[in-house]
Amino acid sequence: MIRQRLLPSQLVLPCALVGFAGTASAATGPNGLVAHAACDDVGSFGRTTCDIWVVDPRDPATPPRNLTESPELDEGDPSWSPDGARIAFTSDLGACNTNLWVMNANGTGKMQVTYRDQPGTYACQLEPTWSPDGAELAFPAVREETMEDPITGEPVAAAQYEIVTINPDGTGEQVISVGAAGAPRRSRRIEPLPGRRTAHAWSS
Repeated sequence: MIRQRLLPSQLVLPCALVGFAGTASAATGPNGLVAHAACDDVGSFGRTTCDIWVVDPRDPATPPRNLTESPELDEGDPSWSPDGARIAFTSDLGACNTNLWVMNANGTGKMQVTYRDQPGTYACQLEPTWSPDGAELAFPAVREETMEDPITGEPVAAAQYEIVTINPDGTGEQVISVGAAGAPRRSRRIEPLPGRRTAHAWSS
């Protein structure tokens, strides 16, 4: 596990470093269904967009269902609620501003949970995990922080990955990996390779 400090000029780099987390993600729900991200190449520069699909491995004759159907957006990281009634996922709204969303298991009732896409806020909310009672979500995310410049010793505005919890309705957001400003959080592995996963999970 390594630490990643993000200075203001680097704030959109984490998504590029790890790749969009949903491109190879899949999750089996308590209802036996598998939710996964399926992607298509769009435009130039190798850009892909992904939708959340659900398939029933017990019934191969039933075709998979596209729950998000938003070719202009990039969704991924599906995570089933403990009762199988809802799916948390990530969606980008441009410029790598990935936010958390929740929807019903049939794709209805989509609701945005985080709003880190406003001017002056930072990008990348990733890989949601439900609490055992379905009352909260935990996820790694970039959060603002004042750090000491390693050269000048002056305080500078920057950011790093933290572990965050939030209610599925968007209330009660808390950074739970807090500590001294600039201290190592070790909340996410940052490597120039796609498909890396976060070391966080709810206990049962």
